[in-house]
Amino acid sequence: MSLVSVEGSKDSRCYKLYRFYQDGLALYADFTCFEGDLSTDTWSDVDRWFNRNDQTIARGDYSLSGSKIFVRIVSYQSIYETIDLRIFQGEICGTEVVLQEPDATGYTGIPSDLTQPVLEFAQLELPVQSQESFGLHSQPPTPEKSDKIDCHVAGFKILKRPTIVIAGGRAEYQIQTDPGEICSLRYIAPGGDSGLAPGSGTILTNSQGVCNWVWELGDLPGEAVVTVGIDEILQNFSLEIR
Repeated sequence: MSLVSVEGSKDSRCYKLYRFYQDGLALYADFTCFEGDLSTDTWSDVDRWFNRNDQTIARGDYSLSGSKIFVRIVSYQSIYETIDLRIFQGEICGTEVVLQEPDATGYTGIPSDLTQPVLEFAQLELPVQSQESFGLHSQPPTPEKSDKIDCHVAGFKILKRPTIVIAGGRAEYQIQTDPGEICSLRYIAPGGDSGLAPGSGTILTNSQGVCNWVWELGDLPGEAVVTVGIDEILQNFSLEIR
């Protein structure tokens, strides 16, 4: 389940859920609400519907490489009668996973906790009889780093990210992660020039775990690319300069 949640109707909380089976099947629920907080005690309620027998649940496959995990999910949009392929990647660290969608084209509008392109997930304990899957229980297939005490994966949350800016102006990006993390930002201008613009580059978070970049954009209009990263978790964003 996602470590973050948003308020639903009445007293409910809404989460994102994954379930990974040992044979490579992955299930995904994008926005699922429960009364009260989702915890190990409520697993039996989730298991009644969030399983491979329900063909309406978005599904796909996953693979592991050391501590890294790669997930592909296929979902059907009944309103538009379209099929979408969503690709996620990230790292497993003990009982927590950080996942991101490298293609953030769907990340538009006002950011919220569950529309973040990078999210952290925690595993729920399952009864012994449910050990055929791991995404919501205690023992996933063990990656190389999962048994190391120093295993650490830090995700991040977007606090400030403009999508359209005026040529000759400035851009400001701000992300939230853990205190003491090293953040990076790389800017590629519309003309293709890459490198570190003034105010961008690699910085250390402040005491609240926030990294902030401000830089001059220049006068060339077009579409720029901004890449933000923490450790090996990278995220690309488009920036339209008018």
